[in-house]
Amino acid sequence: MKSIIIDFTVALRKSSHSVKLALFAMFIISISQYAYMTIFNLYLSAGGLNTALIGGILFMSGIGASIFAFPTGILGDRFGRKKFLVLSSILIPFIIFIQAITLNSKILAIFSLLYGIVTLVIRISIDPFLAENSSSEERVHLFSLLFVITNLGGVVGSFFSGEISGLFKTTEFISLRYTLILFSIFSLISLFLVLPIKEERSKHNDTKVYEKPGPDFIIAFKFAVQSALIGLGAGIIVPFLNLYFKDHFHLKPGSIGTIFSVGSFFFLFFGLFGPRISKKIGILRGAILYELLSVPFLIILGSKPPLVLAIFSFWFRGGLMNAGIPLLSTLQMNLISRGRRGTISGFLIIVDNLSRAFGTLIGGFLIDKYGFGLNFYLTAILYSVSIFYFYRAFKNNKEINHGEVVEIKESGF
Repeated sequence: MKSIIIDFTVALRKSSHSVKLALFAMFIISISQYAYMTIFNLYLSAGGLNTALIGGILFMSGIGASIFAFPTGILGDRFGRKKFLVLSSILIPFIIFIQAITLNSKILAIFSLLYGIVTLVIRISIDPFLAENSSSEERVHLFSLLFVITNLGGVVGSFFSGEISGLFKTTEFISLRYTLILFSIFSLISLFLVLPIKEERSKHNDTKVYEKPGPDFIIAFKFAVQSALIGLGAGIIVPFLNLYFKDHFHLKPGSIGTIFSVGSFFFLFFGLFGPRISKKIGILRGAILYELLSVPFLIILGSKPPLVLAIFSFWFRGGLMNAGIPLLSTLQMNLISRGRRGTISGFLIIVDNLSRAFGTLIGGFLIDKYGFGLNFYLTAILYSVSIFYFYRAFKNNKEINHGEVVEIKESGF
């Protein structure tokens, strides 16, 4: 473990000042986002909204992201990433604040749509920014470092959202409202971090840009199928996990916040091993291994386990499933040519958000009708199909890496 920490420390020390600022800004934003994700559903539920309506509001977030993903990616490729990072740092506090002061379903739906757009802008900007401000050798560590930092923010945001809400001597609904407002104000710090950023888009121009888009979009299609399956499965259950602990085990917001906070620590812990695993078995197999190990915990969660087993299954499922994300991001950025990273990232985010949005819509309906168990099993099936497809799609393929042929050597799992 000590050597792993040293590797990350060296990677951070070697990175530019702008990269460090961007990573710190992502830490601040992630604190607010995880706090929002932990208590927003609880806030709506405490305000009297039913699960189906909450699912519909969350559905709008996915739709918003999907509408603007492709044009945002194209504009990012053309004009750079900093402008979008600044815009996100301005809008996130405003959107969370508005959602915290109303229970009007139409207003909530509109601002949920806007929230989806803004979180999309962050996602579609930060990966290409890191890729364009680093060498290919640095990327696995930088993407893993981004994952670790954002999930460290998740630990802080999830824990303190629950704890802060317990400090207010008022109703559960009002205390959750005040907590959302506080985190909306806190997220403004990110603006002062991204403003001094300088993009160095030509510094690490170690790759060619395709004259023809064919190879890029073949790769994008393969990622899109995998992303659609994962997104649909995640949408069915992940947005409702806080309600699962509230309704099934009758836990209070403070306890749920603590559980989610420790869960983010598991994201962080498993993510630390990504670079080492990718060196030993390859980036592709490393990502698949993480995802495969997470599936049994979904089945446990769906089988009405006792509280302690449910909590540990929740932690391990989330930690393992999400720890593969930086490996997938590295694979995408390495396989897609420089001039189309934002565009294709936008396309993949459309697929991801649409599938998650429809999954959330379906998930809210199924939970209202059948309870939580069925959703866990459906997600386990979709994840398993995704793992099988993704491995078959990429194993032993020769893909084009920015004008150079790169062979992904995966000869069995």
